[in-house]
Amino acid sequence: MRTRWIWITVALLTLGAGLRLFDLTDQPIDFHARASCAGAIVARGIYYRILPGVDPALRQQAQAFSASTGQYEPQY
Repeated sequence: MRTRWIWITVALLTLGAGLRLFDLTDQPIDFHARASCAGAIVARGIYYRILPGVDPALRQQAQAFSASTGQYEPQY
């Protein structure tokens, strides 16, 4: 009985490792491209907000794009 549980455990761990290593070389943004793009837009808005000496029109445009991401991103 104990030998069966050991084999089941080994099989499950092998299956889990195989699933984890499947497509390991793919980029992580291939599935959540929209979330990555929204995060980049928010980061750009924050960057231009704290950057000294930037054109005010560019700063306002970057902050407007950042605000357009809506309720999907936390407010900064």
